[in-house]
Amino acid sequence: MSSKRHIQSGIVRDIIVGLLVMAAYFYVGWNYFPIQADGLESAWDRLIYTARWQILEVLLLIVMVMAVANTRLLYVDKIGDPTKPIPGSHIITVHCRVLQNTLEQIVIRVPSELILCTYLEPGSMKILPLLVILFVLARLIFWFGYIRDPYQRALGFAMTYMPTVLITIYCVFCLFNSGATFSLS
Repeated sequence: MSSKRHIQSGIVRDIIVGLLVMAAYFYVGWNYFPIQADGLESAWDRLIYTARWQILEVLLLIVMVMAVANTRLLYVDKIGDPTKPIPGSHIITVHCRVLQNTLEQIVIRVPSELILCTYLEPGSMKILPLLVILFVLARLIFWFGYIRDPYQRALGFAMTYMPTVLITIYCVFCLFNSGATFSLS
């Protein structure tokens, strides 16, 4: 059994690794990914563009719901009363927790991304697809880490939660600095 200190240092290490991976991802993504984000002059165009990319986040939720459903189907003989714990069904619990946490993250993330796109200049809109793709990949890292060992979910969690917090802080800053009518005609 690992000590509390050992576990905490592993979590902190994963968070630091997550920051470094995100920095590299955004550098490579911004400079080399062939993402088209031209001609998005109006806030309305930027909202539609962002919403279209966000379908990848919705797809992730669909995949997670299917994983829960399929796993429950595998344990259908043991489920019985769905309000009681299912013997030997740790994986169902993990899938449900990952789905719940992802849904919670998306409830914060999606509106923040939509608000962010209204404050960005058209030339900066490439950041939105990069954020969406990172979210999906990091949630998968979170999920697979959680399946292996609950303490290994920190990397994926950090790579989804930290950008969400930064997006939200930036949007609040823009609200107070530029106002709620910024870029509206």
